[in-house]
Amino acid sequence: MKKIAKWAAGLIVLVGLIACQPSVPKTAPELPTSPEALFQSLRYVVIQKDISHLKQIHTTYPNIVFSNAFWCAYMAKSLDIQLTPEEAALFEVESLVKEYDNFNSSRLPQMETPNYKIEDATKVFGANLYRLTKGFNAEAWKKMKIISKEETVQAGRPLVQMGLGIDKDKQLMVLSCIPLPGKDEKKQWVIVTLQMTVNEKGLMR
Repeated sequence: MKKIAKWAAGLIVLVGLIACQPSVPKTAPELPTSPEALFQSLRYVVIQKDISHLKQIHTTYPNIVFSNAFWCAYMAKSLDIQLTPEEAALFEVESLVKEYDNFNSSRLPQMETPNYKIEDATKVFGANLYRLTKGFNAEAWKKMKIISKEETVQAGRPLVQMGLGIDKDKQLMVLSCIPLPGKDEKKQWVIVTLQMTVNEKGLMR
């Protein structure tokens, strides 16, 4: 009887853990109005490979886009993560992949130039955010959760940084986000950047 009781108790705990992990929807969720909802939107993008939804949930501010397009490309290249030709086409960056040697960050400008406008930088930024998410496979993303959260203020605007991981003791990346301006309390939150905190051997692909 004791063994059965222990087994039953273990099963209840397991079911509870599964129930606490939000399932990934098959259709695009509503635009996120909290940092936590933004994280769930990112999980949806990666698992369902919905690039169009990603374009709606990352910032388009020039002062962020130019610099973070560079840094996301730098991180992805250093971890040897690449886009497929099909993914590059979906992000409309095929010509930029050629021009910058598959997002070689040493040649990626961090400011607007005659040949590199904000429209280009925004596409490159989105493409490289997605490129970074490919460091972890779909199964890992299904298990991914928020393990830490820090709220600060940057340039007079709230900035939230969420540590993400599968195990509460091992942070894999940091998702930084800000709210869009507006009077409504339910402001949309958008991605500022994704910072990997593991080396190449720690990636799960």
